[in-house]
Amino acid sequence: MALLVEVMTFLKYVRAFRTELIPGLVALNKELNSDLMKLGVEGFLSAADRAVRAQIFIDRSNEFQCAMTPEALTLYVQVICGIPTATLTSNADPGGQGILGIMNSKNELVHWVYRDGGGNVYNWGMVMSPLTWPTDKACGLGNKALDQVGCHVSLA
Repeated sequence: MALLVEVMTFLKYVRAFRTELIPGLVALNKELNSDLMKLGVEGFLSAADRAVRAQIFIDRSNEFQCAMTPEALTLYVQVICGIPTATLTSNADPGGQGILGIMNSKNELVHWVYRDGGGNVYNWGMVMSPLTWPTDKACGLGNKALDQVGCHVSLA
């Protein structure tokens, strides 16, 4: 529930101060079939607010998923996570600790993963070494749904 409240806080921040990000967020979530974000930011916030007030147990439900565009995720890390120096690098992977935007073979953003300072990649509950990440067929870039790193949000 805490993560949902955090996402709600971020979306309210975007609604108040960075409205230019809203069309991209809505479009990405429609492409990825996010149930509530299909209703737009207002629809998501309304449904999420009802769930929080009713203390609905969400568990592993994807009902309240909100996919982030690279610009929105960078802002989230800067404002909500309190790392104002976070920066976005597009069309490249500069290495180092950060959040990697993974593209499919059509060069469309489909997923985010975290890479720690040692190069280990965290994805779908798995931790992969820098050696196994590129070839792992279950959770790494060897997965047929994933193709390449298309952007990087640095955390340094």
